[in-house]
Amino acid sequence: MRDFFSKKTDPLSFLHLTTSHLNISTIKSTFSHGLELAVFFVYSNAFSQIDYGTIKLFNSLTDQEILNISNGSTYDLNVVGDSLNIVAVPPISVGSVTFSTTIGESRTESVAPYAFNGDVSGNYQSRLTLPNHLDVSITFAVSYWSASGGTGTLLGDDVYAITFTKPAPDITPPTAPSGLTSTGNTDTSIYVSWNVASDNVAVTGYKIYLDNVPTTLGNVTNHQFMGLAPSTSHDIKVRALDAVSNESFDSNVVTVTTDSGSGGGLETWSTANNGNDIYYNNGKVKIGVANPEANLHFSGNAKIEHDESDMFGVDGSGLGIGTNSPGAYRLAVKGSIRAEEIKVETGWPDYVFSEGYDLPTLEEVEKHIKEKGHLINIPSAEEVKANGIQLGEMNKLLLEKIEELTLHIIKLNKEIKTLKQNQ
Repeated sequence: MRDFFSKKTDPLSFLHLTTSHLNISTIKSTFSHGLELAVFFVYSNAFSQIDYGTIKLFNSLTDQEILNISNGSTYDLNVVGDSLNIVAVPPISVGSVTFSTTIGESRTESVAPYAFNGDVSGNYQSRLTLPNHLDVSITFAVSYWSASGGTGTLLGDDVYAITFTKPAPDITPPTAPSGLTSTGNTDTSIYVSWNVASDNVAVTGYKIYLDNVPTTLGNVTNHQFMGLAPSTSHDIKVRALDAVSNESFDSNVVTVTTDSGSGGGLETWSTANNGNDIYYNNGKVKIGVANPEANLHFSGNAKIEHDESDMFGVDGSGLGIGTNSPGAYRLAVKGSIRAEEIKVETGWPDYVFSEGYDLPTLEEVEKHIKEKGHLINIPSAEEVKANGIQLGEMNKLLLEKIEELTLHIIKLNKEIKTLKQNQ
């Protein structure tokens, strides 16, 4: 720890320092090496920071920069490598840089680049012993001097603590996928699926083999082989992968034969004895969808027609029976409907019995009938002919009239009783 302490002072004076500009020179003292290290530990743990230069971690085999070191960080040697060197980059021109550590290693560099384990014209040395101190926090003190050899004026310093670790590599492969099965095929394709595999860390993908030719997949549990030859047998198996490319044992092997080609693009469709009808009985029919959920699954418009009256049509918004244009309706029927029961969800006119309801007088009702030819709030015959009626709305209006009549009857009954009492 050269020049770390060189001036006699009170051994405990460093405890009274402020943090406005703390550097190594402010706690210099001439203690024995053991006490010197003890004071260094206390100081570094309390005030570690990289606030003057930049500290970089280099690969000493390739002489390539790996990353900027930050105080308090841990670096995995499985990631950054075992052959390392640490380089200090001052913000201004300096005469020399000294490195001191809590593992008893130190060095003074007077020519840039300033490497903790030395270099020859930028060719970094590979003798770094930091990997020998795994899982232990190592504190570095880096001092920047105005003159060579760690002399002159102390221009600034950086103190930081880092830890190197090298956990045992993951060599455990995932479990073999199970349940591999063929879920559909044509004369040119095979579709297979399998169960999820497990891993001590995580499964990240799968490798599927068609006749021992591999294809690497993402983290999926199905795959479709395309462009195959008709009437051809194929052996298929799957292996699971993890993040470090550990590969599981084989899954069960399935042997699948593509269907025979018809030459007319019918694939697995067959022709009936009369030569005119065709049928399909080898799985599900899909139109416009990748994975059918029913025996017939299609996406898009459809139309079934015998004649105009028997037309059946489906588009993106509704179903038409007897019409191919349901328009804005979810169900449009051209013709009559027979049903045992129809449920209509609508509002109900109990507001007629609410206090404050403006009940039309019989005189007002009579006047409206004479002028309009229909009851108040009830559509005219011309309107019904042109627009039809809303079943739920019409039932509500009819009940409204019944409730209004009920109120008039109650009122008339009271008036009749009063007349009888006055006779």
